[in-house]
Amino acid sequence: MKTRTGRNVQFRRIWPGETALLTDHLKLLSPADRRFRFAREVDDAFIESYCARIDWLTDIVIGAFSGEELVGSGVFNLIGWTLPLTAGAAVAVDADLQGEGIGSELLRRLLVVSQNRLVRRLYLLCLNDNVAMRRMAQRFGGRIDTFRDETESLFEPSLPTPLSFAVEAMDASEHLAFWAGMPASALIQPRSRAA
Repeated sequence: MKTRTGRNVQFRRIWPGETALLTDHLKLLSPADRRFRFAREVDDAFIESYCARIDWLTDIVIGAFSGEELVGSGVFNLIGWTLPLTAGAAVAVDADLQGEGIGSELLRRLLVVSQNRLVRRLYLLCLNDNVAMRRMAQRFGGRIDTFRDETESLFEPSLPTPLSFAVEAMDASEHLAFWAGMPASALIQPRSRAA
């Protein structure tokens, strides 16, 4: 995607072998952005522990890359196995790229992921003073509840459809394109007709 200021950003899944990449990205967040991301002040040791505890079998991490630099991350975290399934979502974007649409694109992808995994409730928590995150949640149809110093956004994804699976597959084709060094559209070619 091109950001509002014309910067090229590609999205792809982050894999277990890239935990250090996510850790470094989160450590580079300013103290204020760390507070917004984790709803409290955290130090480097907390971030290292958080990343080490990611359950790569059930959690999904999507990265936003400018070149080879990770500039944004979205985390889908399944909460237990009780039906109906519930999950949490979190988004972080580097300060110099906030307001460029990267957080919105990460949240859109997390909503598709949750829909395709039969999640019935997806929660996004943020501090009340994180106005940008609250607006983004409202734009995507989140039901907003405000508590003392936190805002809880509840999304209730619909059941998966062929279209939602296709959307996630198209998003995944960007992962393949990223590794192949070509545009995602090049991976999906129309079949030529036999003469």
